[in-house]
Amino acid sequence: MDLESSYPEGDGFIPIDPIGSLLLLTTSYATDSTDLEKLLNDIPTKDCLATHQRLVDSYLDEANFNVIDAIVLLGMIIEKHLTPPDLPSFTNPQDPAPSKFLEYLQVSTSGN
Repeated sequence: MDLESSYPEGDGFIPIDPIGSLLLLTTSYATDSTDLEKLLNDIPTKDCLATHQRLVDSYLDEANFNVIDAIVLLGMIIEKHLTPPDLPSFTNPQDPAPSKFLEYLQVSTSGN
């Protein structure tokens, strides 16, 4: 297959780079925050938090400053939407979720 003359049959055939998407998303927020705020209002905050945790786990350690800035900005945006039920309960010492959440907070706030 000649990649020079072969074109995708639609946008669904174009691979999406997660870091590029993150940078585009946060750049669009810097330009006009209303679109991202509307998007976040349509997504459950627990899902947003889980996505941010995956970004921190997957990309923060080896990220360039622009990616670190984008991950931190996204976390700050998500934080405004969190409510107490979105966070793990710290009342049950047998539950592993609080320690994982505290580790996530430590990693995401310490940067690189």
